[in-house]
Amino acid sequence: MGECSGEWFPVKSGGVKDKISCSYFLNLTIDDVEKCIELIYTPIRKDGMKGSPRVSCLDQ
Repeated sequence: MGECSGEWFPVKSGGVKDKISCSYFLNLTIDDVEKCIELIYTPIRKDGMKGSPRVSCLDQ
């Protein structure tokens, strides 16, 4: 089994995204309540080969 890399983005009105973190975990705060937070993660095999990025959106 390999690993993955991740990037976290709050999605603002109009679909504007600002990267806030490149870590595996994101600590949310009260300011993140009722916001859409998008995670783009890329699987990485043990030999270093990267897979296709995947998107997951955490919202209300």
